[in-house]
Amino acid sequence: MLNHSRAWLEAEGNLVVTARAGLGDFPWSSAVTRLIAGINEEFGEERYRFLRRRILCDGTVSDWDRNLVKVCAKRMSSSDVSSLSLIFPGAPTPFPGEYAGSRQVLEVGMDLGPDPASDRTTHLPEVLDDSGAIASTARIAAAERAKFADTKPHLAPRCVAAILVDQDGHLIAANVNTNAGHQMRHAEVNLLLSMASRGIHRIPRGAVLYTSLKPCRMCASLILAMQEGPDPVRIVALADDPGPHGRHNMLPGSLVILRPQAPSF
Repeated sequence: MLNHSRAWLEAEGNLVVTARAGLGDFPWSSAVTRLIAGINEEFGEERYRFLRRRILCDGTVSDWDRNLVKVCAKRMSSSDVSSLSLIFPGAPTPFPGEYAGSRQVLEVGMDLGPDPASDRTTHLPEVLDDSGAIASTARIAAAERAKFADTKPHLAPRCVAAILVDQDGHLIAANVNTNAGHQMRHAEVNLLLSMASRGIHRIPRGAVLYTSLKPCRMCASLILAMQEGPDPVRIVALADDPGPHGRHNMLPGSLVILRPQAPSF
């Protein structure tokens, strides 16, 4: 899963912000993910002035990384060892820990962990049939919209809900979007991270994911990376997403959309 070991960007002037890949083969342990997560944690509201810059990495990247950057940052390029000297003059290879010159390296890498504020699992019964899961997804999304009705749009998360059940309808996880302060915190990402924190590292065969909005390309990449086995996870979306990150066909044969237009968020 992890095809590169280091990601970085030239922040401004003499500062280089960088992250190493973490342990394990989980998408959120990749260097690109850890860099973006670290920038969000380190710089808060100032993160955009960093994420608008080009991210580089020393190797190939996964579909998750590519689509993560499309949703959360500006652009990304792979960099082979020979090009590192253009960024770090006189640097040793394969990647400098320290090097001569005026530039400073800031290491910010951190795994993306679960967001306890997103968890809605305890709000639901232990077993849900298809109609119950659909109704619960709609109800949770509506409750989130009501909660942020008086919040300025740029300060509110996009109110999306996601519920995952196994092939027998047993509830696995339920989460919402908390991306107001962290672009990666989509409902599906929060859901898969909360599962991993409980030791469930793959979407079980036969599971069904219910979501109030069609998964974006970033979430679709993560779903594909985390599913158990080659058969696509069945996804029931209550609404299509006409936005630029929702227009994709990454989940062929697995996606059922119940309404043709996305609701207003």
